[in-house]
Amino acid sequence: MTRSNAFLLLSYGLILCLMAGCAAPWRALHEGDRWTLYAQEAGEVDVGKFEIAVDTGRAVVEQHFGPFEEPIRVYAWTGGASTEDGTRGNIEHDDDAVQDVPGIGPARVQAFYAKRSGFFGERSGVFLGQPDIGSSVHELVHARLAERSIELPLWLEEGLAMVLGDGALFDGKWEVDGLACWPLRELSEESLNDAQLDLLLTLKPGVRHNMRTNVLVHFLGWSIVFDLYRETGSLDWETWSQRYSKGISVAEARTRMNRTLKQSSLRKWLARLESPNPAVRLACARGLWKLKSRDVADHLVRALRKEQHPEVAASLTVNLLATAAEINIGRRNSWRMRSPVGRVLRDSQVDSARERKALRVLYEDFRYYGQDRKRTRQALDDLSRFLEE
Repeated sequence: MTRSNAFLLLSYGLILCLMAGCAAPWRALHEGDRWTLYAQEAGEVDVGKFEIAVDTGRAVVEQHFGPFEEPIRVYAWTGGASTEDGTRGNIEHDDDAVQDVPGIGPARVQAFYAKRSGFFGERSGVFLGQPDIGSSVHELVHARLAERSIELPLWLEEGLAMVLGDGALFDGKWEVDGLACWPLRELSEESLNDAQLDLLLTLKPGVRHNMRTNVLVHFLGWSIVFDLYRETGSLDWETWSQRYSKGISVAEARTRMNRTLKQSSLRKWLARLESPNPAVRLACARGLWKLKSRDVADHLVRALRKEQHPEVAASLTVNLLATAAEINIGRRNSWRMRSPVGRVLRDSQVDSARERKALRVLYEDFRYYGQDRKRTRQALDDLSRFLEE
């Protein structure tokens, strides 16, 4: 049941050559409320899912950055993108367009915002490889700031987009959590010196840089903004923009990053699994398997043993199973998880029939040590909203 560790990269200002190698012209497929969906191959586009992703994402972004002034152009694109660096690249029509980021590993561009660079410039708008709400939120943050001609330090803009883009959909609303697990684990394994931090902190949007730098500025920005978010309890980006208009010191950035990475900070955030609000519990649980931590497994087991909400229970279960597939969670956790995990997989009452079927497939694998890896992988894909951030 091991999941791929490939990071689905959300790149700001990634200006892609949209005319090169295009199989068909972009055509307007759907007119939403103040946004238009474009596609090249309409038969492969689930318009309903894009409506949810864009409408939900726009509501979140407008809540924090004000209403969009112009209609939004959204492109449903299949395949991937190959990148020359952190700001430029080319559209690919190969579904396996994965690149290796030095020192980090495989990466695939899942979504990006392209800003028009002139009268004959590239097609502008938000490009979504999948109708994912978190990706939609992230890229719409960039789109709205560009529309308002607000130029934030790149670390701050990416940090805001990453925190807002981390959450879960519950009862039709996006519940922001903010704990981005993959960056947390990667930053914990990095040893960034002062010179490297200074480079990342002084980057400006649109300035060319390599892919490793692009990924790291996302991660560092997230760690700083997440610490500010925990400190203030809100995303007060205008205050932060004024405070850091002349930059942030390496010392403060390191302090905030280290505070985010502390195990005690993680444990305090995991207390959200005990929240009386199921939306908060669901958003907190999503993606926790990526931390590959026995301590996280402890929290997941404790929360699962008393969870009553079917959606939250499903998320806790699949994250716990994925964690157990990655690391040794210990004999006690393995024993204590068996009954509640089996119950959820067998009897879950989540609304989606597709997800119920996927959970049942995992039940068969869990109970009988099934050998059909293809079925298991498909089940995990069908449950991706609980696993992926």
